[in-house]
Amino acid sequence: MVKVTLDLSRRMLSAQGHAGFDVKGRDIVCAAISVLVQYFANMAVGMEGKIIDRKEGKLKVVYTEKLDYCAEVLLDVLKDIEQQYPGKVEVKVR
Repeated sequence: MVKVTLDLSRRMLSAQGHAGFDVKGRDIVCAAISVLVQYFANMAVGMEGKIIDRKEGKLKVVYTEKLDYCAEVLLDVLKDIEQQYPGKVEVKVR
């Protein structure tokens, strides 16, 4: 299961795990989450944020207030994926 936590008060996003929808490299759920989270991380770095931890299957990023709206949109999209693929994605908000 991919676990994504978005801490809106601390402006921190973390994601880790594997969805298990298909084998590694062919998992469309993991691919969708990866693209979204990595794109957000790249935007954060470009706007004075920073990547705290980046390893295979794990990403943690801190972002600035400039991305607050983008974080809300990201949360909506991740929640949609969580609903479409129950048991494969868990999204938590703090």
